[in-house]
Formats: sequence, structure tokens, C-alpha cells
Amino acid sequence: MEERVMAAPQAAPTATFTIQPPEPFDFAKPAILNRWAAAHWWAAEHHPVGRGVTLIRDRLVVGLKNTALSEKLQLERDLTLQSAIMKVRQSEEVRRQQSDLDAKEREKR
Repeated sequence: MEERVMAAPQAAPTATFTIQPPEPFDFAKPAILNRWAAAHWWAAEHHPVGRGVTLIRDRLVVGLKNTALSEKLQLERDLTLQSAIMKVRQSEEVRRQQSDLDAKEREKR
């Protein structure tokens, strides 16, 4: 009868880093945008390849609460940080105006 030697179980690999998902924010509140940008600007300025503005743009687009807008912006080939901010602010303004109009319509009923 052959004797089998069982190998000791291997420990699960441990990561040396963690990846944090982008924090969601609301462009309708400019103070939140300013605080968010200040918190990320240092990392962008010290990016080794000099693509910090691109990092901020990508983090901004992926972190949007409005997932439909986030997906739309991710599909834009030549999206810049400035155009992303402009489109997000326009979207927030349209949503605010639609909400105001909806409230006025409900008052009429």
C-alpha cells in the first residue's frame, strides 16, 4: 500500500496595495467639487509621467453619481478635463431645472 504525503495548504496571497473606488460627488454643490479637486491636485501634479490632468479627468468621470452621463463621457474620444466639467455642470443644471418644472406641474394639479 502506497503512502500519500499531503502538501501543506498554501497561504492566500496578500496584496501589497489596495485600490479604492472613486468617491461619488455632486457637482450641484460647488464646495464639494472644490474640496475634491484640491484633494486630488497634489497627486496629479506629482504624477511621474506628467498625465495628472488626465488622472483627475478620469477619476471625475468614473466617480459621477449619474451613471448614464459617466458612461457617455467615458465613450468620448477627445474628452478634456474642461469639457468634462462643463458637460457635468450642464447636466446637473438641466436636472435641477427639470425638477423645478416637475414641482411646478405638481402644484398646478
